[in-house]
Amino acid sequence: MRFLNTVNNINKWVGNVICYLVVVMTLTGVYEVGARYFFNRPTVWVWEANALVLSVFVALGGGYTLLVRGHVRVDIAYEHLSTRAKAITDAFTSCLIFLFLGILLWRSIEGGLLSLSLLERSQTVFRPPIYPFKLMLVVGIFLFLLQAISDFVRYIYIAHTGSQVNSGS
Repeated sequence: MRFLNTVNNINKWVGNVICYLVVVMTLTGVYEVGARYFFNRPTVWVWEANALVLSVFVALGGGYTLLVRGHVRVDIAYEHLSTRAKAITDAFTSCLIFLFLGILLWRSIEGGLLSLSLLERSQTVFRPPIYPFKLMLVVGIFLFLLQAISDFVRYIYIAHTGSQVNSGS
């Protein structure tokens, strides 16, 4: 139970922090539009920086989105299932998530470590370092996988007992 609550709390905290990245992207976008159209001084960095910030937002948001059940699900048949049948269905689909996230984590670790060893930079005029963003992808996928494991444990418990886990989080 402590593991489940810890994973949930970490993903909740991360989600509550990264939501402010949208404000950063909006403000820098407004800055770029103003600089371009009012002062005829476009920047070389805003759109690329926003793309990098968006990559962090998406990568770190996966676990939070899973926590709050924000991912897409086909509810046509699912909503008619019993609590236990829903848990069994969710446990089965969790296995698919494990496969996908396991491969994604493995490949992102390889790519992130290579990028870090090269101190990789973007090939644009702005040339920001991109290895921190590739490493954040690893962190985000790892948190997503931890949340999937946490949910899987809950689904197994529900499938076995027919009742919800009393988590306290």
